[in-house]
Amino acid sequence: MSNGSISDPIQMMYDADFAAPAEIFVSRHAGSKRGSLGYHRFATAEQAIYFAIENFSHLRADEVVMAVNEKRFNLTSLRALGRVNRQDASRSAEGHRRGAFGRSLFAV
Repeated sequence: MSNGSISDPIQMMYDADFAAPAEIFVSRHAGSKRGSLGYHRFATAEQAIYFAIENFSHLRADEVVMAVNEKRFNLTSLRALGRVNRQDASRSAEGHRRGAFGRSLFAV
């Protein structure tokens, strides 16, 4: 993560905006035939967070980076953001998984 004044990924993401477009960069291992860097683009940061957690949880924190509004988040930060959203979902009486801004992400 790169931001000299804010080190809390949750606060950084609130400042960055979950609805903003996001990019995921995934480093490939040296033996990979597909190149040295994987790239995925998403309409929203929320989509990118869930994609990274579900597809790259087996990688090291520094091998996955999400970029949104010129802020960077490694996999550890993305996991923390995902936990916050899961906690919000468990508190919701509506039976919907809620995003950081209280809007429904996925119907259960």
